[in-house]
Amino acid sequence: FCVAILLLLAPLSYTVKPVQLSLPSTLTIGIPSFFLALEPNKNRVRGKFLRNILSRGLPAGLTYFTLLAGVMLFAYAFPDLPEAQASAVATLLLCLVGFLMLYTVARPLNLWRGLLLSLLLAAFFVLVLFFPSVFLLEPLTLAGWLMLVLFALLSVPLLMLYTYLQKKIGAFFARLGERLPRRR
Repeated sequence: FCVAILLLLAPLSYTVKPVQLSLPSTLTIGIPSFFLALEPNKNRVRGKFLRNILSRGLPAGLTYFTLLAGVMLFAYAFPDLPEAQASAVATLLLCLVGFLMLYTVARPLNLWRGLLLSLLLAAFFVLVLFFPSVFLLEPLTLAGWLMLVLFALLSVPLLMLYTYLQKKIGAFFARLGERLPRRR
């Protein structure tokens, strides 16, 4: 949603191609959700389902939005940088944020979850190193690598910041809701 608003307001082009989205969506959403859903869980779902899902996913979504906006602005500021470089960097950053979120959701790691995360990371490296053309990932130049490293180093602090802000804002609204009189 934020990316759509950004693209409506700014003269930027969306750098990620649809085929590139299949890499992070398969490795960080599809396969892990299938296997993690198979784990036995006797705990009752507490709270509101949609609110729980959104509160867990929002920090990662905002992190990727911030990184993607940075990549798009970087590509706009340096028109000599090929769009394929920015596209590859944006895709790899989406994978990175997806794996960070997957790690967060899978905690506490047990043998099964650790093995799943390790196998998915290994599959990611195999696919990126040996089959990049399937996902339209161009080999990175020096500028592409520098951009990837810069934004990758920002990903963890951004995710931590957005998670902290989400918890603080959520706690504020929870306290506010407790003070309001309930309607019947």
